[in-house]
Amino acid sequence: MEGVLESLAWPSALTWGVVAATAAAAVIAQTHAYLRQAFHRRRLDRRLARNPYIERDELRDYELAIGGALDPPEAATVVRAALWAGTLAGVPFWLAQNHLEHWWHYAALAFWALALLVGLWRRLNDPQPELPEAEEVDPLTVQLSIAGFAAAVGVFLVLGILVINLF
Repeated sequence: MEGVLESLAWPSALTWGVVAATAAAAVIAQTHAYLRQAFHRRRLDRRLARNPYIERDELRDYELAIGGALDPPEAATVVRAALWAGTLAGVPFWLAQNHLEHWWHYAALAFWALALLVGLWRRLNDPQPELPEAEEVDPLTVQLSIAGFAAAVGVFLVLGILVINLF
């Protein structure tokens, strides 16, 4: 790992541009609903300022375009997501720009690890479904589901190894 890090040069201006552009796109994507809602509210306010009389259908169209009440955006969440998006877009670009041999292997491994971690996090943090009280779970069903999960993890690992060896 030390040899890989030593072979990498400091990110160029183009890499930083990719990071900045992706972070800006992430901020726009997160604030789009608020901007759209503000735009339609402004249109309704301007319409009512011109003529306070408005038909029900027209008012309903404006209210439909405005949508429901949105919770105010949290600046820390928006910045965190934008930085993650910029980093995830910039790192593969940086590796490719440095002509690192088989850089896509590292990206594929990182993607697989991220998918496993997200799946584990979802399993640990999602609310447990409530089982019907009248029915009990068959122990054979539990054993088969554990075996199926183990087989799926095995296939997942074999496919990962194949992808790495092919490239």
